[in-house]
Amino acid sequence: MKQGMIKGLLALVIIAATVGAFFVGKNLPADTQLELYSALRDTSAIVFGVMGAWIAIIYPESLSKIYRSPQRKDAESEVKSIGRLIKPMIVAAVIVASTLVAQFVAPILRSFDVLSPLYSSIRGLSFSFLIILLAVQLVTILEVMLVSFTFRREVRLRQAEDSFEKGFMAGKEKNKPNKK
Repeated sequence: MKQGMIKGLLALVIIAATVGAFFVGKNLPADTQLELYSALRDTSAIVFGVMGAWIAIIYPESLSKIYRSPQRKDAESEVKSIGRLIKPMIVAAVIVASTLVAQFVAPILRSFDVLSPLYSSIRGLSFSFLIILLAVQLVTILEVMLVSFTFRREVRLRQAEDSFEKGFMAGKEKNKPNKK
């Protein structure tokens, strides 16, 4: 229930920001917006690269099972195990592609004199789109942080279990009676 409320509130904030961005964006020069698109593209590319490296370093055996397993069931279970890391990569790739398209389309739209009365509205829509992409990227980065905290907790739990088992087993060895 609480998680649903948080998601609903987040969606409401994103919608409000998007509507507000339309009005702000109408007066924001296209060149400034293109710089913001570039910054978002670069950030998303970094997220994509980091997540790819993280998957390759942490789950190399999962990757080989996904691509080499003759049984589909094994590959699907491996995909589920690294799915929380693949999703941010997909989102980052979509954002990179979206920003590239926006940066490609913007100069083309500016070349049509017929659209000049609509330039203000087009800039508003563009900035709204940018804010949506930014919100999606921020949510994705937060998810990545949650995954990293979860991973870190799991590693620490395993270390604690291993330490406990070693200590417990060492205690048993000490308490064994001598057979002479």
